[in-house]
Amino acid sequence: MDVIKFQSLFNQINKSSSRELKIDLYNSAVNYHRYRTGWYFGEIKERIMLDKSRTIAHDVFIDCCNIFSLNMAKI
Repeated sequence: MDVIKFQSLFNQINKSSSRELKIDLYNSAVNYHRYRTGWYFGEIKERIMLDKSRTIAHDVFIDCCNIFSLNMAKI
């Protein structure tokens, strides 16, 4: 995704009046990013240890994206 597309999506999210859903979305994105970064830079043993948690964080992030987008489609 290029910067212009990202900025457009970010601005649309920020315009939403669904404060709780925005916070959930941002928190889940940051949490997933932490796991993803740790996994990326980790040694094989660390990656194996992080795999399950990283997958769960990813799934939570995707769920938050879906919930947010469904809510936005209702507006």
